[in-house]
Amino acid sequence: MKDESRGGGRLPVMPEDDRRQLILRAAEKVFTASGFGAATMEEIAKRCGMSKKTLYKLFPDKMSVFAALIDSHDNPRLVWEAQASEDQDGTAQLRRLLTALATFILSPRQIALTRLVISEAHNTPELARRFYEDCIVRTRAFAADQLAGNPIVPKTAGIDILAVVDTFVGSVLGILQLKALMLDMEPDAIQRELEERVDATVAVLTKALL
Repeated sequence: MKDESRGGGRLPVMPEDDRRQLILRAAEKVFTASGFGAATMEEIAKRCGMSKKTLYKLFPDKMSVFAALIDSHDNPRLVWEAQASEDQDGTAQLRRLLTALATFILSPRQIALTRLVISEAHNTPELARRFYEDCIVRTRAFAADQLAGNPIVPKTAGIDILAVVDTFVGSVLGILQLKALMLDMEPDAIQRELEERVDATVAVLTKALL
């Protein structure tokens, strides 16, 4: 039997959405291994075992593949809504929110994508802009919405809720995000340090707020 993952056979007929997901999984591996600039549509097509003609029917160029890849990444809102409980007090809600956001930002896929965007930002500023708008802006807006409804977060006139988001989330991430980006930390080590930083952040911030 031919190995279709190496482009040696024809893919079975499948729904378009499934075909798109197959392409995106292959593209993520190619972009991670080669970098965005060096990756080619031919290489992506070969990786997912389909012709370039089929690939171009779904994605007109490499940038559109990467844009779709960004859109396909986990949504912190969905993770939060699946875990949140209405009977939690404000402190528990804050702890859960900070943990969910930091876990999303420090996930292996998100770290790999962040590295890729940073490495190519100078050569492809539109790539960095797309990542910033689709990942960072949306995540900040989601966090602002959650913090605005948290009973322990004071509603202080003149203070932008996004500034509060940056303060809270920044306290949790801190040097940990740089370590995850630069040092190839094991996921378990990241999670342990993340939990410690959430505990410290919640303890300090709630004491200051109450």
